Amino acid sequence: MGDDGIRRTIHDDILPEIHTTMLAPPADPAELQRRLGDIHARLAALLRQIPAAWRPDLKQLGLAGALKQSVEEFDRVEWEVDPEADRIARKLPPLIAETVFYAAREALRNAARHGRRARGPLVLRFQMLYEDGLKIIIEDNGPGLMAVSAARQTTGQGLSLHSALMAVAGGSLTAESEPDRFTRIRLQLPQSVLSELL
Repeated sequence: MGDDGIRRTIHDDILPEIHTTMLAPPADPAELQRRLGDIHARLAALLRQIPAAWRPDLKQLGLAGALKQSVEEFDRVEWEVDPEADRIARKLPPLIAETVFYAAREALRNAARHGRRARGPLVLRFQMLYEDGLKIIIEDNGPGLMAVSAARQTTGQGLSLHSALMAVAGGSLTAESEPDRFTRIRLQLPQSVLSELL
């Protein structure tokens, strides 16, 4: 199954199940754990189907290094990686590391793809921090999410997909934007989740 087929399966089959579980969680904790375990297993199986050429070498490069290779053309890139955050990120289980990587890569691609409407040079600011958990902040000075959505009649489906996947992993993806000033995407794995994973 190619990348499009995997995205379609996640969008058409797995995301509705995640949304249903979030909106109407079962009263029995064991049933909730069973459902989340099933979703996790299906996502892991899909990730294993991604051809090797599409997968980042997270073990060799680390999360920050693999993301740095994903940065497309910007006029200026400000790159800040806290050594402790890098150390923690390198210890993440492979499925969680890939989930964070693909979510961050989507934000980087969106910034490169849509940011060209910025007035003046397009600037990307990337931060990976360790503060009450692992945080990644990706900010650009492009036109903002509302301007992009209005121009392209889109609703941020890629970020919505990755937000749901981050939630399944125990983390979060949030977006903040001001028209003609910036778009800022924050990914976070809180300390409580990291304590269970590491």
